[in-house]
Amino acid sequence: MVNQLNLPRNARQLPSSTGRRKTLAYNGLRGGVAERTSRPTEQYTIMPKRNLIWLAIAVVIGALLWKVPEFIVQQEQLYKRFGPMLDVHTQIRKNYVEEVPDDTLIRGAIDGMLGRLDPYSHYFDRAELEQFNIRTRGEFKGIGIEIVQSATGEPQVVSPIEGSPAFDAGLRSGDLIKHIDGRSTVDLNLADCVQLIQGEPGTSVTLGIHRPETDQTFEKEITRGIVKVRTVRGWARGDEYDWDYLIDPER
Repeated sequence: MVNQLNLPRNARQLPSSTGRRKTLAYNGLRGGVAERTSRPTEQYTIMPKRNLIWLAIAVVIGALLWKVPEFIVQQEQLYKRFGPMLDVHTQIRKNYVEEVPDDTLIRGAIDGMLGRLDPYSHYFDRAELEQFNIRTRGEFKGIGIEIVQSATGEPQVVSPIEGSPAFDAGLRSGDLIKHIDGRSTVDLNLADCVQLIQGEPGTSVTLGIHRPETDQTFEKEITRGIVKVRTVRGWARGDEYDWDYLIDPER
């Protein structure tokens, strides 16, 4: 067994072409000198986690600063285009003689824009789209009325469908629905009103009706049923080959 000791006095370092250092060590047992090669120490630089977090924050801030000016410009351009509409809305809310629901004002603005295009462009909200799909399917469950939102925010009857429970109950075009089963319709949107009116055949719904033409207010209990919608309502053709679409001229 050879025991190697590095003695400070007798040991010295020899240069090496490989970059390693050779140390001459005194062999205490045999009196000889042995070489011991030391390997260079490899060092790795690891970025602290805190620095990584700050680097990520800097990247995010840089991206935001790059996008914010573009966003501000877009907002300014948008306001220049629609600013007058917002100003009119503000003036109506402040100075009009009575309060008008925002939904009514927004719908009026949409209809006004589409009215500038052509007679065939229309906007359907959720309730109107559902009614449109129902009419194209040919039948549905309910009482059989077409309604829109009036200027006061209440649903207004456009027309009862011929042969429907609403038609048989005597509802007319222009009737305002004040409440549905005792629930006021002032704060309800059109989709909610449609959902409350529709239901399974055989069940009933009570509508509070106001008829502006006669200034009458009354209630109607109507039994729901299966309403069949005819795609063609014209029943008479005039001399000029035009159709008369009035089902009942008095209603």
